[in-house]
Amino acid sequence: MQQQNFKNIRNSNLIKLFSKEKSGLYEFERITGIFTQLDIFDIQGKKIGCQHERNSKISIDLTSFPKGLYLVRLQFESGEIQTFKLTN
Repeated sequence: MQQQNFKNIRNSNLIKLFSKEKSGLYEFERITGIFTQLDIFDIQGKKIGCQHERNSKISIDLTSFPKGLYLVRLQFESGEIQTFKLTN
C-alpha cells in the first residue's frame, strides 16, 4: 500500500495509523520496534483473522468482511499489546 493514498487518522508516540477513507484498508506503522502479530476480531470477540510478521509496517484489508466494527490487536516485539477499533 502506498502511504500517499492514505490519511493519517491516528498518531501516537509509538504507532501511526493510516486509512484510505471509507475503504476498509488500513496501514499501521511502528515508530520504534516491530510488529510480531496482528489479530482481527469481530464485535462478538470471535477471531476472524491473523497475521504473523516481523516488520515496522503492517497493512490490513477489511473489505472481505461484512460491514461493521472490528477490533484489531497488535502485538510488538517487546510483548506490548495495543488494540484498535476499526470499521469497513
